[in-house]
Amino acid sequence: MEIKDISVEQITANDSDYLVLQNPTTGIAYKITRANFLAGLSSGSTLSTGFLLDGIPDVISARSTRQLSSTYKGFALQAMLSDNSVKDISFASRTLDTATLKTFGGSANVYVRNFCDQVGNFTTTSTSPPKIIDAGILQTAGSKPTVSYSGNFLAIPISTGYPITIIAAVKISGATNGAFIKYGDTNNGIGIGCGNGTFDSSGINLTALNEAIAWISSNNPLSTSQMSIVEINSVGTSTSIYLNGTLITTGGGSNIPSGNYIIGGYGSRMPNCQITEDIIFNQIITAGTRAKIVSNMMTYYGIT
Repeated sequence: MEIKDISVEQITANDSDYLVLQNPTTGIAYKITRANFLAGLSSGSTLSTGFLLDGIPDVISARSTRQLSSTYKGFALQAMLSDNSVKDISFASRTLDTATLKTFGGSANVYVRNFCDQVGNFTTTSTSPPKIIDAGILQTAGSKPTVSYSGNFLAIPISTGYPITIIAAVKISGATNGAFIKYGDTNNGIGIGCGNGTFDSSGINLTALNEAIAWISSNNPLSTSQMSIVEINSVGTSTSIYLNGTLITTGGGSNIPSGNYIIGGYGSRMPNCQITEDIIFNQIITAGTRAKIVSNMMTYYGIT
């Protein structure tokens, strides 16, 4: 094949190869990976609809401060004041109705009593709920409303077993130690954590907490300045962890999970972090699904 006497070589493209596009009016050039380009062309793509979970299979539970599905018509969360008064907060233009939330909270602390499940209708519970407004100040990450955890947690009564994939948008606050996502009980399950001191290591740690915890070092690579997209998946005998769509490491597995799914911390290890959205699948997601989700999240949260 030739274009104006220039030879063009036919090759087999990889998902990580770039396509270069140029605006003929401005002359500005753009690049996009083959995987993300194809994801954008596919039916039900999150890149074309703007809703993260439209066309995404095998999701059993999901929470976020934005509307994740075009078919979800419920609330975003239930807010609670220190006197236990509550108010259901909806979405406004696909994101959390922060105007109503701020009016409800005023200058007080506002906690998240129930972070509404947009897929599985699971209800979160907690004896120490996280904050979404601190003394009248809305908590944000990447300019988006978020839920802040500092010795707090939310528990969801999910029992799905293996295989499982968990993806979350997380921002840590300085040096911290603990699992900010945990599925299982004290002696079983999987999780994603960041550590210092004893747990200052990257990779799958099969001894910490007696389960497969994917510890990410506090020195490398989670950012304290912006959100990170973290993923852990497991078939029981093996576990993998991804950061912003890139495989970090693989390792062994753990016993079949039981108990609760915990967001924010577990037991005595409670990291300081912000978690804006999390998604649970009852399958190991495909590379195509991962590309769609990560591209959407990184664009939405301004992750560079």
